Amino acid sequence: MTELEIVDNNFAPLTAAQDVPPTLSFEDCDLIANAPPRDLSGVQALNLSDCTLDHAALQRWLDACPELAELDIEGSQLGDLLWSSLPAKLKTLAIRGGELRTLLQPRATGGLQVIELTACKLQRVELPKSLDSLSRVSLAYNRELTECPELPWSAAPFQLDLRGCGLTTLPTTGGVDKVATLDASDNPIEALPDSIAQFHSLGTLRLQKCRVQTIDPAIASLPHLRELWLADNPLSQLPDELFDLKSLAVLELARCKLDAWPQHLHEASNLEVLLLAENQIEAVPDDVVELTELRNLSLWKTGLRRLPATLQGLTHLRQLDLSYNPLTNLPELRGLPAFGYLGLCGMRDLDWRQGFDRLAELDRIGNISFTNSNFTAFDRRVLDIPELERLDVNKTPVDAAEWQACRDSHPHVTIWGN
Repeated sequence: MTELEIVDNNFAPLTAAQDVPPTLSFEDCDLIANAPPRDLSGVQALNLSDCTLDHAALQRWLDACPELAELDIEGSQLGDLLWSSLPAKLKTLAIRGGELRTLLQPRATGGLQVIELTACKLQRVELPKSLDSLSRVSLAYNRELTECPELPWSAAPFQLDLRGCGLTTLPTTGGVDKVATLDASDNPIEALPDSIAQFHSLGTLRLQKCRVQTIDPAIASLPHLRELWLADNPLSQLPDELFDLKSLAVLELARCKLDAWPQHLHEASNLEVLLLAENQIEAVPDDVVELTELRNLSLWKTGLRRLPATLQGLTHLRQLDLSYNPLTNLPELRGLPAFGYLGLCGMRDLDWRQGFDRLAELDRIGNISFTNSNFTAFDRRVLDIPELERLDVNKTPVDAAEWQACRDSHPHVTIWGN
């Protein structure tokens, strides 16, 4: 037996067990009224879910588990805690839900690898100064947390999750240079300041649903930055220096305030994913074909009217979404050996005769979505595109009998809708 679960104050299994398993779980138990019934020195992981608990009771149960390496508490009203009340050998601390207002006075050093204090009404926290094996810190969804604590110094890169707090700026003190992944989405952060240059190890930065209006050119000093997620920000300009980042592979800017294709974007030579949905981008320049590593390009609902005459050169392109745009003609799409998805939803201004000619030229495609487009006659040459697996045709005005005939003639193609 590796785990023993005690539910609703039924402590009999714990009392009767000959050997206490390494994982012990309590759910809906009153741990104030019930003291540990036996020695629990073999327990390495203690999970407390929706238990009645106060400081004294927690201390009794922790004292009974001197070898404890993992503590997981969910939905308990702990109020204020001191680090000294927690086991010295702890490697994972997770406190979720309920109420934990403060966690203060940390030990100078420790073996903690994971700190998760999520959605527990945290107002203030002090973190250990040094944690050599740290892999993850999460303070997510504590809306009353308006200042990020000083981060631990760590020998290894770690993840930092600050989603859904009340922060107006990023952390600047402690071990920021070891943060490899930073998610500060859904915070009232209005600018990405020059202090971002301190995050030397940063590979992924997420600032979705913030209030970011400006990005300091210092972002160009992050040599390892691979993913930048900035959707749902009032961001209208990008620093030219951003596109000097040769490691940048993912750039998400959906639902920002861009009013044109960024001028130097073609210089981001290793870009693989570019998501620009719901900005105002009427034209894509010819130099887009210089993004030779591009795999996913989303231009969904951008007011797009012009594309280059050909997209040859984008030999790694797998997904292209042109949906809900006033585009009248499709570019040449031949020579895209990795092409897997083409989004043509809601295309009501497209010259469909020209469009179907372009589609019939395709070397290969896996899925085309025509949902909510307005062609009244379907060109069956599309069904003969090599490797075609699916057509989405929901809410197109073509007669249902025509779609059934297509299904009958090409049973290997899934035709969804209508």
